[in-house]
Amino acid sequence: LIIRVVGTMVLSDALAWLVIGLVSLIVRFHMYSLGKLMGYRRFEPDRDAVLVTCCTNGLGHVHQMEHVLSVLQEAGMRFPVIALAKEHKVPDYKLASLKERFPGTVF
Repeated sequence: LIIRVVGTMVLSDALAWLVIGLVSLIVRFHMYSLGKLMGYRRFEPDRDAVLVTCCTNGLGHVHQMEHVLSVLQEAGMRFPVIALAKEHKVPDYKLASLKERFPGTVF
């Protein structure tokens, strides 16, 4: 009786792992094929570059973003694009300061 119970538990665990493995394989296949169709054929990630977004409800958010990005920039990270959600709320002098502090970045 004990061997039979243990045997069925092992069989059910093996069946569960088989189902999980098959589902994982199917999901990976679909993600790979969709990625190929969507054009991500030659995408090479750049580990030192980050896309930055900032919701600019007020000038405090921009100051915080600038401080965090300056620390990360000192560590060697680059920011090719900084997207400001409500850029019209940011004063011109602050935009000029950001562009001066992060040259080569698109705002």
